[in-house]
Amino acid sequence: MVKEYSPFTPGVPVPIEFFVGRSHEIQTMMSAIRKSVGQNTIERLFVTGERGVGKSSICRFVDLAAEKDLGVLAIHVFLGGVNTLEEMVHRVFERLVRESATQPWFGRIKDFLGNHIKRMDIFG
Repeated sequence: MVKEYSPFTPGVPVPIEFFVGRSHEIQTMMSAIRKSVGQNTIERLFVTGERGVGKSSICRFVDLAAEKDLGVLAIHVFLGGVNTLEEMVHRVFERLVRESATQPWFGRIKDFLGNHIKRMDIFG
């Protein structure tokens, strides 16, 4: 895609109703998620590419489709600028906590972790 004509703006996902194309990539991503659900495993997807080509938009589209069709919690984590494993884990965990706080199972996880973690600082 020629960048001058791209509808994508870095950091601003395209609304779903305007998102077209990329069916092969979407099917590949959804297959990985279905595999994860079917085998009760965790599949990780890393989407890379040049700035402004629609990475955030495709991730948002697949996240919403997976949540709607498969009932999973899908999170999208920006890892730009991450230099350490600890920083990557921090970002993933922070996003997971933010996205899952409204889920019905969150209380059980919170209680479980509360029995094993003495102190935790997520938001600074």
